[in-house]
Amino acid sequence: MRTLTGYSRIAADFCIRITGAINDEIRRAAEEEAVISHFGGVWKNNFRRNILRPLQLEYPDFRGKRVIITAAGPSLDEEIAAIHQTEKKGRIILATDTSLPALCEAGLCPDAVITIDCQRHSLMHHRAAAAMIRSKPVLLIKDIFAHPSIDSVYRNVLTIMPPHPAFIKLQNRLGIHLPVYRTGGNVSHAAVSLALNAGAAEVELVGADFAQKKETAGKIVHQPYCRNSAYQKLFRSRENRVILSEGILFGLTGSEKTDGLLNEYKRRLETEFDAFASAEATGRYRFHQNQDNRPATIGPSEMEEISRILRSGSFAKELFQ
Repeated sequence: MRTLTGYSRIAADFCIRITGAINDEIRRAAEEEAVISHFGGVWKNNFRRNILRPLQLEYPDFRGKRVIITAAGPSLDEEIAAIHQTEKKGRIILATDTSLPALCEAGLCPDAVITIDCQRHSLMHHRAAAAMIRSKPVLLIKDIFAHPSIDSVYRNVLTIMPPHPAFIKLQNRLGIHLPVYRTGGNVSHAAVSLALNAGAAEVELVGADFAQKKETAGKIVHQPYCRNSAYQKLFRSRENRVILSEGILFGLTGSEKTDGLLNEYKRRLETEFDAFASAEATGRYRFHQNQDNRPATIGPSEMEEISRILRSGSFAKELFQ
């Protein structure tokens, strides 16, 4: 007992780190179980409907491009004007679905939109910008579990996959690179992963505040989302002099107006991509890579084989067991 006690004193920092790591894993497992319990049925239904349609499984071609990703945090209000002024040559604007209405309201049409939300209400982001989307060749990059009704707004759709063990196993079995992205639980994280996997030389993420704090003309203002986003309009319509929109949405407190979940999103983004990332200002990140790592396009015969496997009962059983 004395030996163990003495060792604990000597290796106190090590013991604290191990305890923290174990607690983090327990918390993550509990969060994952809660999410699966809540969304499992929706995922299964969306997957079955999506795979019945012709799938185009591949990364977009962002090789050598500068990709600007827009998230729907309050700081996007100031960023939109700066995006308007950026050099268009060699630039790709990749909008998260929640930021799409704000961009279109400002007359800024993205080149591509990414969505990973399985819920039907996410369609409101796309419908709010439908007129602009249909008039230009905007690419939809959609998670295979996302709601199938979103496809109706777009002419061009690419399907991507989360890092589920079943998809990784399928990829290894066929010896090809499926468009698998890493996810930190939010669409901004997914967009960064996708852009880097698609060969982008530089990725700039703006509007990723992970808090409801915004400084305008030296004054602190709290708002959950950027102006003209579907969620911001929704919650502004429900507030009054006593109950503000951020309280309706999250019940957030403190000067930063944030919570444990938003802080965890931020931590995952900053730690997973820290090898080639820099935080420049509130809500703004820059990512660099020195090589083109975009996998080869999947051929027609390979796509036919993948579709056959995805539609098989055995794969569905493995995916949702």
